[in-house]
Amino acid sequence: MPFEQAQAIVDYVWRTAGLAYPPKIRPLASTARTFQATVTRLWISIPKAGIKSTVLLHEIAHSMTSDAMGEQSHHHGPRFVGVFMGLLCDHIPTFSLDAVAAAAKNEAVDFNFDGPIHN
Repeated sequence: MPFEQAQAIVDYVWRTAGLAYPPKIRPLASTARTFQATVTRLWISIPKAGIKSTVLLHEIAHSMTSDAMGEQSHHHGPRFVGVFMGLLCDHIPTFSLDAVAAAAKNEAVDFNFDGPIHN
């Protein structure tokens, strides 16, 4: 996905989740060589060259499960995984929630569907 389209996707995903004040897309620092993206509740930094849609949804899930100060208390824990699974299945037609949940259970990945933080 091109950098220029990412904000529209973030806004759409945020709105369909019933949330206000989506994070803002900004360019990833050119010195950041080890990350595909970084995120807080207020912003998502991605490469100017663009990002895969699944990676953007991953970062949106991090933003949804972070507080206003940017604390990602859920990192890759059950709440984050559940939010990410829901976003994948809601926004990419090839993903089925039943199949993704079964795969997670098969791999002993904990998840729950408590939803995003609403702040």
